[in-house]
Amino acid sequence: MGRNHEYYYQVNKEIYSKGSMKSLVKKYFDGSFTNAVSSMVKENNLTVEELELLLKQLKKAK
Repeated sequence: MGRNHEYYYQVNKEIYSKGSMKSLVKKYFDGSFTNAVSSMVKENNLTVEELELLLKQLKKAK
């Protein structure tokens, strides 16, 4: 029989995602989330419908 290794998250996925996103935006978009979203829209990675949903979620979170 081979060896079995079990791996567990050391960091909560949500915490890691937030840190990764902030780092990405800071490095590639001069710290501007507006520039990041604008770039996604320009590159067709974000549809109008997805952008509208994002706006609804942002308004709801406030």
